[in-house]
Amino acid sequence: MSTDEVVLLGDKAGWADPSARRYIMDIALGDDDVVSVIEREIRKGKIDTTGFGDLVNLLNRACEMGAENPDAQQAARFEAARKRLVDYFEQTNRSRTVYKSSGKPNPSAVFWPNPNRDDGRSLETELPIIEKTPIIDRETPIGSAGSCFAFRISHQMQRNGFNYVVSEKQQDRPAPVFLEEGGQKDGVVNFCANWGLLFNSPSFLQLVERAFGERKFRKLLMRMPAEYGGYYVDPYREGVGFHSPGDYLRDYEKHLAAIRDAMTRCKAFVVTLGLNEYWACLEDGTALSRNPRFMSTQVIAKPRRLSVSENVKAIRRFAEIVRAHNPDFTLIVSVSPIPFLATTRGEKEHVIAANTHSKSVLRVAAEEIVTDDPQAHYFPSFELITSCLPSPWEADQRHVTDPAVDRVMEMFDAAFIAD
Repeated sequence: MSTDEVVLLGDKAGWADPSARRYIMDIALGDDDVVSVIEREIRKGKIDTTGFGDLVNLLNRACEMGAENPDAQQAARFEAARKRLVDYFEQTNRSRTVYKSSGKPNPSAVFWPNPNRDDGRSLETELPIIEKTPIIDRETPIGSAGSCFAFRISHQMQRNGFNYVVSEKQQDRPAPVFLEEGGQKDGVVNFCANWGLLFNSPSFLQLVERAFGERKFRKLLMRMPAEYGGYYVDPYREGVGFHSPGDYLRDYEKHLAAIRDAMTRCKAFVVTLGLNEYWACLEDGTALSRNPRFMSTQVIAKPRRLSVSENVKAIRRFAEIVRAHNPDFTLIVSVSPIPFLATTRGEKEHVIAANTHSKSVLRVAAEEIVTDDPQAHYFPSFELITSCLPSPWEADQRHVTDPAVDRVMEMFDAAFIAD
């Protein structure tokens, strides 16, 4: 069929138009010789093909008859065309129902909420999930890691009675090992162990590489300026402080054991991806857990951006290492809604634009991670915060309010809790 010919497509009489019929036959059968044979028979018999269903039925009967041809080669071509027609018909049936709300697990999932439509739905009442994935009950050992948004979620999990795994105590000063932002309060901890804030996907991987002996890491320790307390921090463990290098060394192996303990006990683990920009050590390319605040770190690392594939590779390898020791380890992947504090690309890109790029890359990476892993599920906390809540932000316009976190946990229960 010539590409110069006008094809007249239509829902009714349009399918009887020779150009439309030939166009559909070419797509559905994929064999010019078979199409030509059937086209000649249609012209001879004056068969009615006014409807799309009539046309498909006609093609199916013609292919079945052609498959009985005594010429084995010709019969094989008609049989191959018939199989392609079956695939084509299944595809068109799917295509004709994709925008139908009926029959969907969540009929509200197809169309964007619009209070002006007949159903009167509003974004403020939506939970952007499809159906329940009941992988957790109140006894399931669960853990989490990520940014400050991630520990807000972990706090709520513990307060709401989840079996949150705690393998290492989190202390305030003056303990030898302490959290800069405060330790355990009312039995609630930030994370399972004192690994601190993890903002980028390589930091998740490095956490278990170090704990399970998959890779050697140099022991780095940075001293904070005197005006900030003069204590010591591990650039791989943001928010964790030490009073002396000796305290750091005495804690080192105990902390690795705590990581192993948490990872082998957790059956479900929430990974919150935070930033796409990160700082890589000049020596070996390892990722700092957070952007450096002082010159002592800035002179040993350089800023980088992660691609979608680099994010996917890091989280997949993270899960692979843990599952070698804990086969039941299930990932719940989310993207933090918390925007950039600052961007390293300020000469070329505004921080708001850089943040949008970062969240877009992380969201696509999250999709790829869960698509190919039956033990991984996406949790749309990012979408809930940024699209469904009218006032989710605190006064700093970066961190989320307590009611927003409550709404996130309501959705978590609706998505994953079995009981």
